[in-house]
Amino acid sequence: PIQERVLSATEEVATQEGYDYVFDKSKKVLFMYARDEHNLNDSVLRELGISPSQETEGR
Repeated sequence: PIQERVLSATEEVATQEGYDYVFDKSKKVLFMYARDEHNLNDSVLRELGISPSQETEGR
């Protein structure tokens, strides 16, 4: 779909240009891209006592 193509192109341009964040301003704030080093998921999982590499079943 077009949304996937737009997201892919956005990520490519953002990576090439060195952007940390890209927002979709056509509506309310929506993240389109963020560098992996800004991803807090693993830190939050560890804070919750969950190993980031731990596999989850049934979710």
